[in-house]
Amino acid sequence: TVAELSEETLPSPPILPICEITHDRLAVEIMRGCTWGCRFCQAGYVNRPLRIRPEQDIIKAVEKGIRQTGWEEISLLSFTILDYPNLLNLIRRLNEILKKRMINISLPAMRGELFSEELAILLKEIKKTGLTFAPETASEQLRCRLNKKFSNERLISSIHTAYKFGWKQVKLYFMIGLPFEKDDDIAEIDILISQILEAYPKGHIKLSVNPFIPKPHTPFETVEFAPIEELNEKISRIRRMKRRRVEIKYQSPEVSFIEAFLSRADDKSFPVIEAVYKQ
Repeated sequence: TVAELSEETLPSPPILPICEITHDRLAVEIMRGCTWGCRFCQAGYVNRPLRIRPEQDIIKAVEKGIRQTGWEEISLLSFTILDYPNLLNLIRRLNEILKKRMINISLPAMRGELFSEELAILLKEIKKTGLTFAPETASEQLRCRLNKKFSNERLISSIHTAYKFGWKQVKLYFMIGLPFEKDDDIAEIDILISQILEAYPKGHIKLSVNPFIPKPHTPFETVEFAPIEELNEKISRIRRMKRRRVEIKYQSPEVSFIEAFLSRADDKSFPVIEAVYKQ
């Protein structure tokens, strides 16, 4: 375990790809670990304790990384980015450095309830990037059982704030096949979409729907992966929720099943993997 996020924990120089990549930007890890304890999240359990990179070290890493790579966007990385102490001041200081070069700042997916007007103003100062929120489920009761406790009202308020300050699109992450999930929980997605569209009169919503994959070292590590037929049926229901200004993407339950197998496999699975590889 890395005791603290020192300068040595950052790759130097940053790896610069020679081909087109999805996340084409300079990534700087500003915090490692998480204290929320969401019961499905492996990273939150295995990366404890929480370690915070000092503000001045982040600024130095950004300046150095930009000089070495020429990237035109930086991403501040953390499992719970909005928990970084005095994040607003950090972004304010980075904006002063990056504005003259027109290099913008992006943030990873956020919980959904902590997006503020002050943050929106700072993020749009140079150039707006995408905003992603991760409610995981539309059911507040189920969200509490996942230990991710915030209301739909606060999520909608965050999205409304984004719209107010010029964002025309947000992305939302949902999971299906969760422990304790009921049919009504899937139906609540449709209700939540309607409420968001009402608060977001001209905006677009991207829904990313993924089957829940039980992970080792979490409270849900022994939960069974949901039946593929059941997951496909739920995806069909969600696809019927599509309407104007709503885009829905999902991961195949068959692919997720393979991920679930690999996530909890041990050395006894090696012959299976080798056999599949040779086919």
